[in-house]
Amino acid sequence: MKNFFLTIFFVFFLSSCNYKKDENFVKIKTEKEEKIFQVEIADSESERKKGLMYRKSLKDDEGMLFVFESDKNSGAFWMKNTEIPFDIIFIEEVKKENSSEKILKILNIEKGVPCKDEDPEQKFCRNYYPDGEYKYVLEIYGGLSEKFGIKKDQEIEWIKK
Repeated sequence: MKNFFLTIFFVFFLSSCNYKKDENFVKIKTEKEEKIFQVEIADSESERKKGLMYRKSLKDDEGMLFVFESDKNSGAFWMKNTEIPFDIIFIEEVKKENSSEKILKILNIEKGVPCKDEDPEQKFCRNYYPDGEYKYVLEIYGGLSEKFGIKKDQEIEWIKK
């Protein structure tokens, strides 16, 4: 019986440790402040395809970071099966001037409208395009970019804990 309780304790302890390791944040330096979002990571094809579909809510400090293997992506995003609006923030990885260090910068921001709002049958969902090639895409609740002063060319930092 004692071993059973020890096993349960270690399972809970280890699972809580893994949760801490998997916390991811994105920090955006705006003109006024640094805004931090806790993000879920979509780094597999199936996770990227599902994205934030069917979500009924998203807090002002939450989002999803879509991670791609290549930094040469130019494909569009769409809002099929979404319940709420999203700001779709395309992010490029660029070399810092006079350095080999790479930084993340906002390429452009699109205001994603749930497809069902424009086409109830969702047969013709609008595509949202980047202004160039990207490596990451951050989705946050619609309108937050404007509210927080998030704009093109601002730097982004991915914080992995």
